[in-house]
Amino acid sequence: VLIDCPPHLGIKLSASLTAATHVLCPIRLCGFSLDGLSGLLDTIFDVQKQLNPKLCIIGAIINAFDRSVSHQKTLENLQAKIPGLVLKNIIRNRSPFDKANTESVPVGEIPGGKRAEAELQQAFDEIYKKAEIRLTEAAGV
Repeated sequence: VLIDCPPHLGIKLSASLTAATHVLCPIRLCGFSLDGLSGLLDTIFDVQKQLNPKLCIIGAIINAFDRSVSHQKTLENLQAKIPGLVLKNIIRNRSPFDKANTESVPVGEIPGGKRAEAELQQAFDEIYKKAEIRLTEAAGV
């Protein structure tokens, strides 16, 4: 079961972390990304200590990444401050994602969406591996 929470630190997040087995932190790079991730990690550690000692942090996945200097600098700062937490696979900012979302279809069905689909698959493969989920489990088989 996947639980998607609002990006603020509140009761919904704490309740979700208490019920979860694993947590993945999607990050959209901006000037406050490191501060937001630090606050989230503090909340995760508190929940681990007090309510859910089995909660496992998969990592942080970068979302909507572009090749701008600011995104690259923020990513480097994040990787330096929290080594090993940021997943290797990054989801780039690609227009097929928006179109697929608007049309409610898989991104691979959108013209030009095959690269985005492959990028997502690589990210999911890394997530499954870190969470020790076999693909047959993930597919519900």
